[in-house]
Amino acid sequence: MKCTLIKTTIAIVISMTVSGMSYAEQNQTASESQQNVSGNETLQTVKQKTAILKSLTKSAAEKSKRQEDLIKILKNKFSNYEQRFGHNEELLNKNYLGLMEHHNRINDNASYNSVNRGVIAQNTQAIKNNSRRIHNLDKREQRHMAQNAALAGLFQPYSIGRLNVTAAMGQYRSNNAIAFGAGYRFDNNLAVKAGFSMSTNAADDAAYNVGVNYEF
Repeated sequence: MKCTLIKTTIAIVISMTVSGMSYAEQNQTASESQQNVSGNETLQTVKQKTAILKSLTKSAAEKSKRQEDLIKILKNKFSNYEQRFGHNEELLNKNYLGLMEHHNRINDNASYNSVNRGVIAQNTQAIKNNSRRIHNLDKREQRHMAQNAALAGLFQPYSIGRLNVTAAMGQYRSNNAIAFGAGYRFDNNLAVKAGFSMSTNAADDAAYNVGVNYEF
């Protein structure tokens, strides 16, 4: 830029010298030329700076536009996330209510189970008692059957005016019993007898019978 100014000044001086200008006129003309060249350079610089500013402004505007678009995209995504979060929160609330309902049912079932366990324990004990009683009754029945078999083995009195004494033994399954009896015939028509039996498996089980016989 300085070289251009010098070249221009020299050209003007040569021109003025050739044209016969005075030294003062030449100085004034050279000064005006320098001012014009300086003004042109300043205008050029301003234009360049203006162009740069316009470019920067355009770039800033484009960047701002991109940022605005990005903000819109982020807002849309955030809105979608809010909707999803609200939906998920609703589902969580429903699941929580469902879990609470199941928890209450479990607690109710636990109390029912506690009552049922008590009833089951009572029934189990009752069943055991019944089983024991049934077993005892079965054993007693077997002893009684053996006693009845022994009583059935006692003889009748046959001779008139004579007392008879008789004994017998009976068995039913694994139980045994013995029986004793006595009888008396008064005449051809009337006779009496009595018998007693007991189990050999249990001394407290005993049975007896008394009978009268009259023939027509």
